[in-house]
Amino acid sequence: CKLLNKLDHIVAVSQYTANQMRVVGVTVPISVIPNSVDCALFYPATHREDIRRDEILICGRISVVRGSEVQYKGHDVLFAALPLAERQLGRKLRIRVVGAGDDAERLREVTRNLQIQDRVCFAGKVSVGELRENYQRCGVFCMPSRVNQNPTGYWTGEGFGIVYIEAAACARPVIASCEGGARETIVPDITGKLVDPRSAESVAKAIAEILDNPVLADEMGRV
Repeated sequence: CKLLNKLDHIVAVSQYTANQMRVVGVTVPISVIPNSVDCALFYPATHREDIRRDEILICGRISVVRGSEVQYKGHDVLFAALPLAERQLGRKLRIRVVGAGDDAERLREVTRNLQIQDRVCFAGKVSVGELRENYQRCGVFCMPSRVNQNPTGYWTGEGFGIVYIEAAACARPVIASCEGGARETIVPDITGKLVDPRSAESVAKAIAEILDNPVLADEMGRV
């Protein structure tokens, strides 16, 4: 905070991030300029028939930050939501997990414990082109990321969450967390839905509502 207050001006990626700096005592002027997406790299699919209507995509680091913090990207909650959403829809769904890290094996064990391992694909680290294709083809993008404070005092969570707007740039509906800067990445019920990232029921309800209505899903992606 002392170092930040020596600056003339600060640019934050979200109003949430700016507010957090104010909370810890930053007094210099702060402007908010949200993250952006290169639309030459992320754009809608040419053929809508390629969309995997029953697939939920999550992208993000699969790791324990600094070796001691609670995992916060929301994979566990999304996995727990899968059977709930399936029961609401009356059909099987799939989750595609893009990203790599030291928490991957634990997450695989979570899927085995939930008996959903046959419906969760761990794609690992992918190229930009592969990432774009994953966005373009998913039925819905969902990352229920939480804001946590670890014992050392550091906070984890989305200061903004650029993956949400990458998915939106690829014309897919987005389910974002209502915590942190993530809630600034969508227009609720217009481009996607905000969910309680600590509630599998909340996540499942949003998934079911979107995947049950392909027309709605595509309209959310086009806005």
